[in-house]
Amino acid sequence: MSIYETEQNGDILILIPHFGAGEFRYRDFHMASSSMQRDLASKEIKGLLIDLSDAFYFGSEFIGMMIVFSKAVRKHGGKSVICNASSQMLEVLGTMNMSKIVPIVATREEALQTLTV
Repeated sequence: MSIYETEQNGDILILIPHFGAGEFRYRDFHMASSSMQRDLASKEIKGLLIDLSDAFYFGSEFIGMMIVFSKAVRKHGGKSVICNASSQMLEVLGTMNMSKIVPIVATREEALQTLTV
């Protein structure tokens, strides 16, 4: 299984991570991260939606990756949003003050609405 999949909705890129604790190798994670950064360098991407519905665990590496990706989108005047986080993930994101960097909403529909406003 891939570490993540992407979907495109107009100028919004949707990132759907697929992993749990210990399900990926560090090297694979960084290769996937580099590939995503290249995709986000496109000025055509105006929004990044990070859908956590298939991510059952994440550590500091993934949180750092979300920050890097969000900054890449902001460089072109775009926005990022996180959705579908479990209660455990919400707790971790809250501890890390992620909502100060990237808005966190409940559903993908709400996330898309946030990005198109």
